[in-house]
Amino acid sequence: MTASPSCSYPQPTITIGSVGEQSGIAGAAVADGPRAVAAWVAYINAHGGVACHPLKYIVADDGGSPAENEALTEQLVDQDHVVAFVQNDAPLAAVGSESFLASQDIPVIGSEGAEQFYYDHPNFFPESASGNALVYSVFAGMAQALTPSQRAHVGVLSCIEAAECSVYGQQAPADTKELGLTLAYNGTGSLSSPNFTAQCQAARSAGVTAFLLVLDPDSIHRAASSCAGIDYHPQLVTAGQTTTPDMSSDPNLNGLDTELGYAPWTATNIPEVATFQQVMSEYGAGVQLDGSSIQGWVSAQMFLAGTSKLPAGNVSSAQILAGMDSIKNNDLGGLTNALTFTAGQDAPVGICWFEVKLDHGSFSSPNDGLRTCQA
Repeated sequence: MTASPSCSYPQPTITIGSVGEQSGIAGAAVADGPRAVAAWVAYINAHGGVACHPLKYIVADDGGSPAENEALTEQLVDQDHVVAFVQNDAPLAAVGSESFLASQDIPVIGSEGAEQFYYDHPNFFPESASGNALVYSVFAGMAQALTPSQRAHVGVLSCIEAAECSVYGQQAPADTKELGLTLAYNGTGSLSSPNFTAQCQAARSAGVTAFLLVLDPDSIHRAASSCAGIDYHPQLVTAGQTTTPDMSSDPNLNGLDTELGYAPWTATNIPEVATFQQVMSEYGAGVQLDGSSIQGWVSAQMFLAGTSKLPAGNVSSAQILAGMDSIKNNDLGGLTNALTFTAGQDAPVGICWFEVKLDHGSFSSPNDGLRTCQA
């Protein structure tokens, strides 16, 4: 991380924002992202701001409504003068503001990873694999982490409420086949279900020994309990955004394998991750160390990489866009895939994956945060 040097003449404040699901079922999985950005902003401001510009960060809760997402986004731009969005966390509602943000050429820097349209507009900047690429990276991580026997008996359970969930089920047949996995079960369930016993029974009957749970954190607890309740104990797998610290105390989740598109929050051997943990301890009261908070950190660091040379005076969205487009082959100190953005062009797809393992109450990086990328 590089903050501004001592500033003799502080520059005008830059207002950035985030709109997404800060509460409810989705918020439980993704809201730590903006919370981590808020801690990052406090740290940056305490060290001189960005190119001597202090930052103001406004976070809004859309309640999972696309219409509310659009209204809040327009409000932040028109009334609060937000010039860039950092870590929008709206897996249920982001589509509401896509057209507005694209038409206004406002930089949208990082997200929770659900959106495919981050590759459809030059002013959207994914901090790691997003949309279909994120789904592929999770299956790729599984292919690398599972035993040969587990790779031959893979199951998927995805929720019916969110498009992000359904993509896993849709891509599972092709992605698993390409990656050398054998898909034995591809089921769905509701996040409101009191249990997932029927799905566990179906997976067990299909011979599944590695079970990918594409659910919210609370539902993952219920699914693990449901499977354990019928004495069924497959290797459980999930994605980074749905892994939360409370899972460490759930004996039914012992051995949980988490696949991420960015560096694990546990890999403190990576200096940037160590800095993340230090800043959260000092400036992020209440911020959990998990897949969402480290993802917010990665988005914030990508914003910093594109804005460290801003000019004096009031800063516009166009100037931030130009700075983001100056990022070339930059993996942010090992936090993500090598990022390159080019003015007027959609972001290229970069697919990398990392792993976190839960072992007897402790999350760790079994390979010291090793990054593997698709050639």
